[in-house]
Amino acid sequence: MKRTYTLGGESYATKAAVTTRCQSILYGRLPMDWQFLADVLAMHPEAEHKIGVGVARFYVDADGFGGVCFWLERVDGSKTDWSFRACLKAPTHEQEVRSALRRLIADHVVSFRDAAVAIDPVCAITGARVTASTAHVDHKPPHTFLALVERFLRERGLSYPDVAVRPTEDGSTVTELLDGDLAEAWRVFHAQEAVLQLTSARANLSQGQGLR
Repeated sequence: MKRTYTLGGESYATKAAVTTRCQSILYGRLPMDWQFLADVLAMHPEAEHKIGVGVARFYVDADGFGGVCFWLERVDGSKTDWSFRACLKAPTHEQEVRSALRRLIADHVVSFRDAAVAIDPVCAITGARVTASTAHVDHKPPHTFLALVERFLRERGLSYPDVAVRPTEDGSTVTELLDGDLAEAWRVFHAQEAVLQLTSARANLSQGQGLR
């Protein structure tokens, strides 16, 4: 039987409908709806930990990747971030590993973007000019981010299940590798092997790539 979602006293027929409502609140198109968000949060795989002693308020703040996400403040004043997407579908271990690896190369990517914008601010896909606020960075095919990750693991005789990640904690919007040596090896590998290119945000996202 197809699942429906009753959140904040209203019914939603699909995950897409819930996602749209969450995004509208997140980006300020709709006002903060405490009961709706509380019902969404209750579906989080770490709901008990996230809620803790009780939620005093919900708000929006930085997500650690240059964007925003939902946060909550508990009645005791402690705070933590939470993902509405995790409430609808918990990330797989592979996704958690890739998230940790993306975080480890964030400085490299940002440095490349800033330097490229300063030298030749042109989208490699469309040829349109970009600015620091509209620029994205893409891993140039065929050496996509996913291809680099799989090659990195393969060369070390590893697969995703072999890579341990640190459980999230309050206020931590990022997933981290437990193995510091592996993390450093990935940074070095990426710096040596990645071929990055500057794109516009619209062109990059229209390809479904993001930080591909």
